[in-house]
Amino acid sequence: MLQANIRQNLHVCVQIATKYHEQLGTNALIEIFESFKSFEGLFYFLGSIVNFSQEPEVHFKYIQAACKTGQVKEVERICRESNCYEPERVKNFLKQWRATKAKEMEKAAAIRNTRQLYRLIKETGINKSSVSEIISEKDDALTCSQSRRLERWAEHFREQFNWPSATLQLPSIPSQREWNIELGPPTLAEVQKAIVNLKRGRAAGLDGLAPEVFKDGGPILAIRLTNILAK
Repeated sequence: MLQANIRQNLHVCVQIATKYHEQLGTNALIEIFESFKSFEGLFYFLGSIVNFSQEPEVHFKYIQAACKTGQVKEVERICRESNCYEPERVKNFLKQWRATKAKEMEKAAAIRNTRQLYRLIKETGINKSSVSEIISEKDDALTCSQSRRLERWAEHFREQFNWPSATLQLPSIPSQREWNIELGPPTLAEVQKAIVNLKRGRAAGLDGLAPEVFKDGGPILAIRLTNILAK
């Protein structure tokens, strides 16, 4: 089934291997998956039995398959929780595996293949925690105690969300005196000043009259305009 179509039959093959591994032999099944370079299938197969197996070979092959499929977190978990693998053998494998990945990263960086470089970085699990293990007190003193860090974070958020009411912070605005604005019709002096401020050569307004008409109209026009605006 693996030979016919690895991707399509992978799920079925893993199910069969998991169900009949005692009859078929775990080592024989490992060899089959490895011969087809189906490390994803090997990872899922061994993942279903590794927690119940005491065989160092099973744990080692599981770590190998996890590395080859980019499951670095699972490698860390097994190395932390399991006592059934050979530490020196695993250490040598991981050292060689990381050296190989480092060379692949160098090649990807040299040819500016950012997609390949990102994939390799993700596979090797090179990441940096976004949460600092050390935080600052109010007096800028550093603390690394977990209990104190939690207390400090609680204090920080209490301060952020316990602001005084916004209405208590409004500044007092002094009242301004009222302006006395004359709303009556313009005086003759105001009309004459407006005519003086007109500039020649401008386009006519909505009334179709050019500025020159008013500027050349003289005092008589100013008086008549004042009388018209006063009505």
